[in-house]
Amino acid sequence: MANQVESFNPRVDYYPPSLRAKYAIQATESPEAQLPTAEIGWVPDMAAFQRRTAKRMSVLGPDAATLPKGWPKAMEHPLVWTGSDLCKEDYIFNLDIADISEIKEALSRLKGLDVEVQDIKRSTFPLPKLGPRLESLTTKVYDGIGFCVWTHDELVELPPPETLQGSRTPLTSSFSVAHITDVKFDGFPDDRRRPAFTNLAQPFHTDLLCGILAMYFIDRAAIGGDVLLASSWKVYNELASTRPDLIKVLGKDDWVHDTFGRNPPYHQRALLHYWQEEPVLIYSRRNLTGSASTPRNPNIPPLSEAQAEALDAVHFTAAANCVSHTPEAGDMVFINNFAILHSRSTFQDTSEAKRYILRLWLNNPDAGWDVPPGLKLAWDRIFADMDEVQHHWDIDPYDALDGPLCEGVGHTDDLDQRRGRGLLILLVLLLLVLLVLLLVLLILLVLLLLPLLHVDSLDNLVMLPRGMVLVGSRIGCLSRPQAATQHVTIDAEDPISSL
Repeated sequence: MANQVESFNPRVDYYPPSLRAKYAIQATESPEAQLPTAEIGWVPDMAAFQRRTAKRMSVLGPDAATLPKGWPKAMEHPLVWTGSDLCKEDYIFNLDIADISEIKEALSRLKGLDVEVQDIKRSTFPLPKLGPRLESLTTKVYDGIGFCVWTHDELVELPPPETLQGSRTPLTSSFSVAHITDVKFDGFPDDRRRPAFTNLAQPFHTDLLCGILAMYFIDRAAIGGDVLLASSWKVYNELASTRPDLIKVLGKDDWVHDTFGRNPPYHQRALLHYWQEEPVLIYSRRNLTGSASTPRNPNIPPLSEAQAEALDAVHFTAAANCVSHTPEAGDMVFINNFAILHSRSTFQDTSEAKRYILRLWLNNPDAGWDVPPGLKLAWDRIFADMDEVQHHWDIDPYDALDGPLCEGVGHTDDLDQRRGRGLLILLVLLLLVLLVLLLVLLILLVLLLLPLLHVDSLDNLVMLPRGMVLVGSRIGCLSRPQAATQHVTIDAEDPISSL
């Protein structure tokens, strides 16, 4: 009998069962309260960084001037660049009409085949003329400056470009296709949306985890929303020459990454890895500091002052050496996630222009870099083939609102509660409308019946049930039942004698 596949809920467990078994990961309970963490937020603060640096510099020992054993003092490679070194011709490449026609032809052919999205290959999406050109860009991304931008004037319903991809990420705690846009609607208040799904500026970071970060811009913002890119190798060289102690801090495997309410509640690994003569800087600031919508778990081990300084040092060094690209609708940006940090500027949308990105996490096993040992577990969580993990491709960005948009303790329950409250409010409103309609009908009925009444004068009252009184041609309510001074005799043949 076939082995039964153990169930896996990515909103509860951070690792699938097969990975827990492979890496001997034990289930853990919520940790006890920890010491206060360093005061550092998701939004970098230059003044706070400078104060922390001044304080720490005054107490550094003599070993702070040395790098970890075997690590280089400086890297020499095309990946070492600053923004002023680059011009647009270095990284922007145009797809012409012939290229678009070839892509459309391949797409039309693909639609006639019975294949799943994850099974798209070069044989099912052939690009005989464009393909060789795209392979040259693959070299630029992996062995050149680390990124490229494809531009064209016509939006096309494009599947993931095959030349920069060998495999796609399945569903674990993330989604194969992520729709990155400023999501504003009643179901998700601003304080529960992850920063990526707002219009806020983003600090420098890498994605967790992929070899190539691919972004297809369906539309651009009306104002702002620039893509900012920085070489992590340039950041390495700057810190290695000025603050080698921070290289040591970044290279230690004691960085606590929050899993935001899942099991285990946190995991630890280094941010900077030196592997096969390549420095690899991989981190997301939100998983280390938390954010306003996803605050850091106070019961996990804290960030140290040295870690807080190192984190800000990476950001501000990257910001000082970055290149800025203003995306246009139809742009495709491919980034070597192992070598390039990225961020974005704040932006504003309008009804005519709404920043909208389709994001893919890609891996090319032939051309991609080898994964450092310290990242193997994180890599397998995304790209390993696991029976308990199913592929999930969201065409509609709102199909998975309780997944990528709102990550935190009990967020799925919160969504259900909001939906329940919405239904309750709707039912109450419907009930109120019905009551108003009944009241209107009652008033209309009384107005129709009043001409049939025979009342001698306004001073004559007829006692009605429950304190209601007929006062001439008006209906009124007494504070308590009381006898009329002169009763009106209602003839037995009167149509309203049933009152």
